[in-house]
This record gives sequence, C-alpha cells and structure tokens, in this order.
Amino acid sequence: MNRSDEILRALGRIEGELKAQGVQISNGLAEIRALSERVRTIEFRHAWLGGAWAVLAAACAYLFRRALRLAHIF
Repeated sequence: MNRSDEILRALGRIEGELKAQGVQISNGLAEIRALSERVRTIEFRHAWLGGAWAVLAAACAYLFRRALRLAHIF
C-alpha cells in the first residue's frame, strides 16, 4: 500500500468520525429542544398553580370574614 492510499484511508476514517459526531450533535440539539419545551410547560403550570392558590386563599379569607360577620364576632 502506498502513501496516498494510507492518506485516503485516514481521510475516510476522519470523515466517518465527523459524520458520527454530527449525528450525536443533532441528537443532542433535539434533546435540548425537548427539554426546553418541558421546562416551559412546567413553568407555565407552576405560574398557573400559584395564581390558583392566590385565588383560593382570597376566597377562603372572604368566606371566613363573612362567616365572622354573620356570627357577629367582628
């Protein structure tokens, strides 16, 4: 085998490795996008639950005050 064949073979190996790494990078980017979507969903639900708890607390406070007024405590 002459020198040019060795060089071509080495270039082929390098090309194969680069293609494999490119596939890994593409898979990694897709995974990052999926994680980003999951985080966005969780943040949205967290904010919604926080608002729901605030509304529930306000409703309970209102009902409690009304009950106290009806009982003539305050």
